[in-house]
Amino acid sequence: MKLRDIGIIFLVAALIAGIVGAYRFFSVKSSKNLFNEGLRSYSAGNYAEAVKLFKKLKKDKSKLGRESLIYYARCLKNVNSPDCERAWLSVTKLSDMEDRKPEVFFNLGVLAYEKEDIDKAKEYFNKLSRNYPGEIFAGNSYYYLGLVNLKEGDLVSSRENFLKVIQNYSNSDFAADAQDKYGDASIAVLFSKEITPLSERYIVQKGDTLSGISKKYNTTVELLREMNKISDGLIRIGDRLKVPLMKFSISIDKSQNKLMLLSNGKMFKIYTVGTGRENSTPTGKFTIISKLVNPPWRGIPPEDPRNILGTRWMGFNEPYKDYGIHGTTAPETIGTQSSAGCVRMYNMEVEELYKIIPYGAEITIVD
Repeated sequence: MKLRDIGIIFLVAALIAGIVGAYRFFSVKSSKNLFNEGLRSYSAGNYAEAVKLFKKLKKDKSKLGRESLIYYARCLKNVNSPDCERAWLSVTKLSDMEDRKPEVFFNLGVLAYEKEDIDKAKEYFNKLSRNYPGEIFAGNSYYYLGLVNLKEGDLVSSRENFLKVIQNYSNSDFAADAQDKYGDASIAVLFSKEITPLSERYIVQKGDTLSGISKKYNTTVELLREMNKISDGLIRIGDRLKVPLMKFSISIDKSQNKLMLLSNGKMFKIYTVGTGRENSTPTGKFTIISKLVNPPWRGIPPEDPRNILGTRWMGFNEPYKDYGIHGTTAPETIGTQSSAGCVRMYNMEVEELYKIIPYGAEITIVD
C-alpha cells in the first residue's frame, strides 16, 4: 500500500472519529438539556409536560437515562397514569439502581394498596421494611402496613406498626397521621372485647357489681361497660368480663396545647386541647377528684348555650379545685390559649377520655 493511501486511510479514520465524537458530544449535551428541562417542569408541578420530556430519555442506556426513568415514574404517579406500575417495575430490573429500590418498592406497594390487592401490598411493604430498615421509605411502609392491618381488622398489629413510625421514623411524611391513627387504634383496642397483654378476663362472682369491680381494678364503670358492650348495666354470676390492667394518667403541654393520655407511663393517645389565656392554666401535678356528666356552670344548667363546660367535667384537687378538664360550646377555641385556666376539649373527645380516667388519676401540666 502506498504511503499516500495510508495517509488517506488515517485521514478518513480521524474524520469519522471526529464525527462520532461530535455526535456523542452534542447527543449528551442534548440529553442533558432535555433532562434539565424535564426537571424544571417536574419542580414546577407541570407533571404532564415532564412525562413527555422524560419519556424521550427513558430508553437512553446512560446513567442519565436511568435517572430519567425514576422521574418518569414519579410523574406518571402524579398524573395517575395506568402506566405508572409498569414504569416502577422497569426500575427493579436495573442492577445499578439499588439505592432507588426503597422508593420503588414503596410506590409499588402503594399502587397495590390502592387497587385493594392487599397481599401484594404487604409483600412490597414487608420487603422494604425488612431489607432497608434505615430508609425513610421503611417508615412510610410501616404506616401503610398499619392501614393494611386496619382493613384486615387487626387492631393490635395496626397499633404496633403506627408506633414504629412514631418511635423510629419521626421524619416520615406520615409521622403526624401515624400518631393520630395510633391513638385511634389504641382506643379501639381498649374499647373492644379482645383480650390483650394489658387486660384479662374476670369471672363475675356472687355480690359483684360494676362499681365494685371498677374499684378493684382502678378503672371506671363506663370503661367496663364500653369494653364489654353492657348496655343495661346489669351483670350476672359467671359473666366473663374484660378488665383493664392499665394505670392511666394524663400529661398536658401548654406550649403545644396537647393532652397526652398515658397507659402505664407510655403514650396511648394525644388530643389537641385549649388552655388558659395569658398562661393561666396552672402547672404541676394534680389528681382528678370530681367527675360530672353534663355539668352546670355558675348556676347555668347544662342545656343552656351560655354554659361553656360542654358535656363532661373532670376536676382537679386543692388548691385548684375550680380548674378541670371539660368539654366546650366553643370548639373553635381548641388549639389556642383562650380559656379562664381550665383545659378544654372537643365534647366527643372529652366523653371518650371521661370513660377511661378514674378518680385519683394523676395529671401533670407543664409550660
